[in-house]
Amino acid sequence: MMISQHKPVMMREAIEALNVRNNLDYIDATFGGGSYSREILKIPKTNVKAIDRDKKIKFKFLKNIIWNKLTKMSSNYIEFYFDCSSPWTYLGFVGINEISLKYNIEIKYLPILVGGVFNSVNDEVYKFRAKPNPLKSNYYNQDLKMWAKARNIQINWPSIFPINSVKAMRGALFFKEQDQISDYALSIFKAYWTDGKDISQDNVISKISEDLNLDSNVFLNFINQETTKNALKENTQELIDRGGFGSPTYFFNDSMFFGNDRIQLLEEQLKIS
Repeated sequence: MMISQHKPVMMREAIEALNVRNNLDYIDATFGGGSYSREILKIPKTNVKAIDRDKKIKFKFLKNIIWNKLTKMSSNYIEFYFDCSSPWTYLGFVGINEISLKYNIEIKYLPILVGGVFNSVNDEVYKFRAKPNPLKSNYYNQDLKMWAKARNIQINWPSIFPINSVKAMRGALFFKEQDQISDYALSIFKAYWTDGKDISQDNVISKISEDLNLDSNVFLNFINQETTKNALKENTQELIDRGGFGSPTYFFNDSMFFGNDRIQLLEEQLKIS
C-alpha cells in the first residue's frame, strides 16, 4: 500500500508570520508529520511542544523532528558549558551525568575556552595562580581529593598546568556532531587528569579520535577549520553574555549554577520543575 506524505500548505508564509525568534517556546497544535515544527526548530534555541488529536501520528513521526544539530522537542534539558582543562569540570561532568541518568534528563554539551572567559570577566584567577594563598591551596588540594573519591574517579595533578585546551575543545565540537561528545569528553578528561597526557598535542587527541572509531584525519581537518574556531568562540561569548565566569557552568530553565558543588542545588530545581 502506498502512503502519501503530507505536504504542508503555505509553509514559508506561516513561518514568516510567526516571526520565529531565539529563546522562545512554540506550540504546534496540528503536529501531523512535523513539517512546521521542523522549520521552527531550524532557528537556534527554540523549543516546540507538539499536540495532535491522533496520538498514533504523534508517536509515529516523532523521530522525524530530530535531525542534525536539533535537540529534543522539549525544554527539559541541562545546558553544560565546559572546558576539559579544569579538574572541577571533570568532577562536574561525572556529577551531571549521574543527574542525567537519575532524572532521565538530556544534557546539552557546550564546549568553551575557559581561558577566554577568564580574560574577559574573571582575571582574578590568574592573580591567585601567580600568588597562591597557602591556606587556601592546602584546602583546595584536600577538597579535590575528597571530591574525586566521592565521584569515584582518579585525579593526578598533571605536570603541564595550565594546559592549552583549544584543540581538544574544538574536537568536542566534532564529536558533538557525531553524537559522541560524552564519550569524547570522558576520554579527554581521563587522558589529562588521570594519565597526565598533553592534550594540546595533535597526536594525543587524534589517538582519542581513533579509539572512538572515527577517522583522525577528518577529525584534525575539522578542528582547524575557521567555522570550528568561530563556533568555539561563539559558545564562549554566549556563556559570558549569560553571566558565566568559569567552568563548569550549568543552566536549567535559565537558572545558572556554577561549579561541581552546585549540582545539588540544580537537583533541587529539578525536583520542583
